[in-house]
Formats: sequence, structure tokens, C-alpha cells
Amino acid sequence: MKICLSAKSADKKSAMRGTFHILLILLLAVSVAQPVQAIPADATRAVTLDDLFRLEEVGTVALSPNGESLAYVVKRAKATAKQFKQDYLINNDHADIWLVSTRGGGAENLTNGVSDDSGYWAPLWSPDGQRLAFLSTKGGDNVRLWVWERATRKIRPLTDRGVEGVRNPNIFWISNEELLCAGVLSEGRRPTTMAVEKQAAETAIKEWPKAWKGESLTANVLDSGQGMPMEQRPHASLLLINLNKGSRTVLTGLSFISSGTSFRGIHPAPDKRKFAVVRQVSMRQPEPDKLLQPTSNLLHQVALLDSQRNVVSQSLTGVEEVRPGSLRWSPNGQEIALMGYAPDTRASLPQVFRCTVVDSACRAVKSPNLDFLATPMAQPAMIWSGTNQLIVRAKPKATSIQDKKDRWDWWVIEGDQPARNLTAGMKSSPGQLIGEDDGRSFVGLSEGHLWRIYLDGSATRDLTESMETKFTSIAWPKLDTAEPTTAKQLILSFTKGLINELYRIDLVSGRITPVSQPVKTASLLDYDPNRQLAILQADDRTGTYLWLSQVSSGMTTTVLETNVFLRQISEGQSRKIKYRALDGSDLEAWVLLPPAYQEGKQYPVVTWVYAGSMAGEAPSRLTSLNLPHGYNLQLLAAHGYVVLLPSMPLKPDGQASDPYMDLTNGVLPAVDKLAEMGIADPKRVGVMGQSFGGFSTYGLITQTKRFQAAVAMAGLSDLVSLYGIFDVRFRYEPFAHEDPFRMGLAETGQARMGNPPWKDWGRYVRNSPLFYVDRVETPLLIIQGDMDFVPMQQGEQFFTALYRQSKRARFVRYWGEGHIMQSPPNIRDMWSQIFAWFDEFLMKPEGNKPANEQKAN
Repeated sequence: MKICLSAKSADKKSAMRGTFHILLILLLAVSVAQPVQAIPADATRAVTLDDLFRLEEVGTVALSPNGESLAYVVKRAKATAKQFKQDYLINNDHADIWLVSTRGGGAENLTNGVSDDSGYWAPLWSPDGQRLAFLSTKGGDNVRLWVWERATRKIRPLTDRGVEGVRNPNIFWISNEELLCAGVLSEGRRPTTMAVEKQAAETAIKEWPKAWKGESLTANVLDSGQGMPMEQRPHASLLLINLNKGSRTVLTGLSFISSGTSFRGIHPAPDKRKFAVVRQVSMRQPEPDKLLQPTSNLLHQVALLDSQRNVVSQSLTGVEEVRPGSLRWSPNGQEIALMGYAPDTRASLPQVFRCTVVDSACRAVKSPNLDFLATPMAQPAMIWSGTNQLIVRAKPKATSIQDKKDRWDWWVIEGDQPARNLTAGMKSSPGQLIGEDDGRSFVGLSEGHLWRIYLDGSATRDLTESMETKFTSIAWPKLDTAEPTTAKQLILSFTKGLINELYRIDLVSGRITPVSQPVKTASLLDYDPNRQLAILQADDRTGTYLWLSQVSSGMTTTVLETNVFLRQISEGQSRKIKYRALDGSDLEAWVLLPPAYQEGKQYPVVTWVYAGSMAGEAPSRLTSLNLPHGYNLQLLAAHGYVVLLPSMPLKPDGQASDPYMDLTNGVLPAVDKLAEMGIADPKRVGVMGQSFGGFSTYGLITQTKRFQAAVAMAGLSDLVSLYGIFDVRFRYEPFAHEDPFRMGLAETGQARMGNPPWKDWGRYVRNSPLFYVDRVETPLLIIQGDMDFVPMQQGEQFFTALYRQSKRARFVRYWGEGHIMQSPPNIRDMWSQIFAWFDEFLMKPEGNKPANEQKAN
């Protein structure tokens, strides 16, 4: 890894480095930006697993309040780690926080976690920039709050107990000396994200010997029809820390559950003196006549703190349940808008409420003719005007089945007055709005242009009319904050395929300025409007980079350059193909070719499947060479396989359908197209998938004999048994039955059953591949961890059915692994098993030897 700080022009950077791509969040089956470029001249060998274990990643970044310092997280290579914790820590357990001056100079590693195999992440500056709070695993198998002080250049712990909210830490600086830390756990407890795949084994090790000795009771009683008493549940606290006094005070009067989402945010009022805290207060009992969502049993409320950090209200009256993420403070700090449910009147969709802070009372917004959400799990869109008027994105309610009104607009909601439509005159309304400083106008993107929308209903104005570019998103400011967001300038993004161009627009003057980017695929991580300083990041096959870009001068500065060893490696290239589905619709697929691919030669193919995935403008992130993930598909390409990633359209989530019946629709025609193009050998085609892709694999081999070999990882095979079985990770907990994930997954999630099994058992059976297992003729390799939240019994059932029929199958089980493999020895063995399986059935004739002869990379 090279940490540097040297300024060069953007044009020179571009000429030296070529094309980069945007690093986006990894979703196993979602296509995201990745460059398709020529292999560098010095690329001389195929990729191995050891290469993936050497990759470093850029994590979160934090600019100091004065813009003079940048703290950023670098996740160390897996090869440097001595222990491998759960995927839920997203590699932060082996990360460090670095500091660099934005004025120039070298970068400094503040934490040096490699010395004791600890991780540091989630940096947060104090208002004066003299302190940096963060989370760390240092000091044991837990996550605690730490602080770095500029005066001493040292770090020290602020909590001796674990802190919940590992992925979304709830820390807020009240002043230069005081900060609130939400989710501080009771003695001996670890955050759910760290303990989830260990706790079952630890409990079993503790409890089983008691039964063997016959000396102690080991019973665990679960009750239905009544909730567990609150005092029996694990709890967490809201802690007030004063660094000058060295005091730590638990704020009394708050009782809430610790379950990984205890606090969903500390939200300060605009004056930063009052605070709203969204917290989990109960677990809702299922309602027999209501469908379940995957997380629909978590009941949240809002507590209010005054300027003296006292709890003035444990909950808001008039609203029984609050939708996390919906809270919005009014500019004057006297009201809060949110979405939720009124007591005893739970409807299918939540309502909009306005809550007055002085009495903590909420009143539902009267808008009987408007729908504010498309589905119960959709994210609300609300904003306050500078004059404290509430504006909500909504659409008129349909009055009949034939009356389908799908037009969403922004409506002003004021007391008993009729709602007023602000965007009715636009061709389409923006998905989000940002307030301007005048308090009476807003800006938002629609049809590729930035529009100014006036509160008084005046005609909207196109602010980017002179630009040929059609913008695709607002890159800055972020729109997911509870505080009123106003801006004098924006960063707009134009994304098409591999290109991600950034522009700054001054809302006062209307001037539009390109943001200097070392490459046109760099993504924006943060922006300082006062100094017009952008933090940019990119990953591509030549390395991983972090830059500072000065918009006014057009100068860029390199902060980080790592993973440059990738330049030695030959990368499989991607192509997009167009084809027609079985139902006649036009679809697209991505094809990953071996690095030494030869035109006109037919190759063995592995089809990577995931029901519901659709090919985007750029290849899947799983085909990126610069991806430190156990399911990197470049490994298959390096082994000599063509990898096909077809589109697999399904009905929308939440809409009852038969996903099993739709599996072949987008897959088989894609295989046919690849054979027609002379790329695929039609007699040597395999199929492979993970999670819902495992379900897709099971389903495909029960419907077609087209595949000569198959690999199903962490897949669903029996929706009936999946529905009711406990999550193995929580099986020993006193609330094991309260996890609604599998039930919600079936009723309203990916499985799309639309009902519990007893109300539509036929749909469950006909969509479960297990019930068609007698049709299977494809040799099948099943891979699963025993700590997978998709129960390993799903793989056991399918394997047992094949064993009963004496059909060729292999079941590889990994002890201690969850949904995604983490341990390097297990990842190595997994790929050894996959290569051996596909090679046996697909790597013939002998003339087609793999490009990478090393079976276990």
C-alpha cells in the first residue's frame, strides 16, 4: 500500500492510469459499475485466491469541521488477519484509521491495528476538530468506543462495555468535550453483529455438559400468544460521556431492547440543543390477519432529550410505532414529522404524523385522498419548508381496481386545509427535494435536469437547461438526514455505464463547474462546500485510489494508492449480449470470458444465477478483479470457464406469484444465445448460485436437463420447512421464536408467497424445488455452513432426496461458517471442491485445459 499526498493535474492522472470504476456496495446479484478495458502489457498470470486475500479496501471517510484534516478507513488485507469474524462487521475488524492534512504532507496511521489484530472504523470529529471518536475491537472480542486526541496524538478507550450498532454507529458530539453514545450494552455482552454466529455454539458448549452430568436443569421455555416480559430481554443504554471530567453517565428513564437495532439514530434539533432518539422498545406479536415483513416485529419509539441531556419524554403520544428513518425536524425545532401507526389502528400502510415537541404529542396528518407509501417497507419522502410547512411525496388514492393512479408528486400538507400539489405541472416529479436557503424554494432532479420548485406554486424553473448532460443523481448533499437540509451548492452526477461525471452547481449564481476527476469513473465520498473540496475514490484492475479534488483550481491530490499488484494479473473481460426470453421479452446478459479467450473456440460455461437479478449497464461487481470476496467470479474465468450472468426477471417483491415457474424464462434462452454465438459448448454447461441463487439452482435442475453439473450454495429448497424453522444462530436464545425473517421472506419478501403456508399450501409446495427432486438428472454439489441463517437443513433435505434415489450428489458442510464463507482455509477448500466438480463434468474434451492449472488457489 502506498500512502502519499502529491498534487498533479487531472489530465496527467488520467493519462497515466487509464480507466477506473466506481466502488459500490456489494450485492451478490446486482449489476454495478465496473470497467471493461484492455489487459495491461505487464499482466502475465492468472488470478488466484491468494491475490484476493491481499486486497485492501477504502472504508468511510470523515472531513474535519474546518476541512483541514481528512480521516479515512483502510481495511487491511485478509492475509494480514489472525482471526476472521463475521461478515456482518464488513471487514472493519481488520481496519485502520489514517489521517492526512488536506493542505499537504504525509498520511499517518493513527491506530496500527495490525500489531494486535484489531480493527478501527467509523471516525467522527468533535466540533473543534481536536478529537476523533471511533469504534474498535481492540482489547478483546468486543466492540467499544475510543477517542484519538490531537494534542497527545494518542488513543484511549471511552467505554469498557460493548457498543451496539457496529454497522451504523450511533455517536454524536454534543460539544467539544461531551458526546452521546447509544447502544452501550450490559456487562459481558457483545454487539449482535459480532456475536450472532458464535453465540449458539458458546451456549451449547456451556449447557450441554450440564445435561450430560445430570446435575443442572437445561430447559428453555418458549410461549406463544404473549410477549416476553421486557425485563427478561437484553437491554442497552444511552451514555453521556464528558472527556474533560472523565465522567460516564447513563441517562435514566429509557428502557429499550438490545437486538442489533436498539438505537436507530440520535437526531439533534436544528439548534443542536434538543435531541430525538429513535430506539427499539418492544417486539410486536404477529397479527393473524396481517402479512409479515422480514423485520416487521421490531417496534420503535422516539424519546426526547432537553438541552441539559435530561429525558423529557420516553415516547411520543398518539403514535404507537415509529418507522425508523422517517423522522424529520422542522427548521424551528418545535415539531417532528414522522411515519408510523396510531394506537390500536394499525393499517396496512403507516400514516404521516406531526408531533409537537413541547408536549410530545403526535397527530396524524389529515389527507384521506393520498397514499404516502407504495408498500409498507418503502422509504418515506418528506421535507419541511423554511417556513415550517410539511411537504410529502404522495399520490392520489385509487378509487377502483381500474383507477390506477401511479403519479407521485410533492404535496404541501397544512392542518385541515386541502393538500396542495407543488409538482403537478412537471412532466415527472423529483424523487427527493433539497431546500434552498431562502426557505421558500426547493431543488430536485427530474428528466435528467435540476429544477427549482417554489412553495407558492409559481412555475418551476430548469436550472440546467443550458447543459446537454442529463444528470442521474444528486451526489451531495446526502438526503437521509433527520435535520433540515438546505444547500447553496450541489454536486450532480451523470452516470452511464462506466462513466460517472461530477459537476458542482452554485444555486445562487447558477454557475455549473465540472469537478476535477483523475478518472471519469471516480465516485464522490464526501464534499466540503466551504473549501469546494471533494473526496473521490475508485477501484479498478490497476489498483485502489483515494483523492482530494479542489473544484475551484481543478487540482487533484493522491491520498492513497494500493492494490497495484493487480496490474500483473490477466483479467477476464466482460461482454454484454442481447437475447429474447421464453415469454418473448427482450433481455440482456453479461458474459465473463477467460483471460486467454480465443474467438471461434467453444468453451465450457458456468451460468451464475440469482432469481430477480437483471443485467445492468455494467457487469456485476462479482466479476471485478479488485474484489476481496470469496465469490469472485474472476476465479472461474481464470480456470478456463466462460461465466454467463443472465437476467432473471420476477414479479415485484410483495406481489404474490410463482417465482419457481419463472426461473427458466431468462436463463435457457441466454444459454442458447451463447451457443449460437459460438462461445459456449452446448454440451458443457453448468449452473451455480448462492442464497436465492441457490434456490434458483435447485429450481433449474428440477425443470431442465440442460446443465451437465450444478453447484448450489446456501440455497432454499423447501419453503414449507423454511417458514417455521428457527434461525440456528438464535436457537438457544429465550426469544428464538420471535425472529420473523423467514416468515416475512416467504409472505412478502423474495419468496413472494403472499400468505402463510396454511392459507395457501399449494403455492408453497409448487414453488419448492424439493417436491420436484425426482426429476433431477444433473450432478449436484451442495455447499453450506452450519451457522447459515438459511438453515443447513434446506441443503440436507435436497441431498437426502437425491441420496434416496442413488443420484450423483455431494454435500460439503463447513462448521462455524454462516451465509458467506469467511475463513481462508474454508474458502480455499470451497473453490477446490467447485473446480473439481465442474472439471469432472465440463472440462472435456482434453484439449480444453484450464488457463489456471492450480485447482485450489
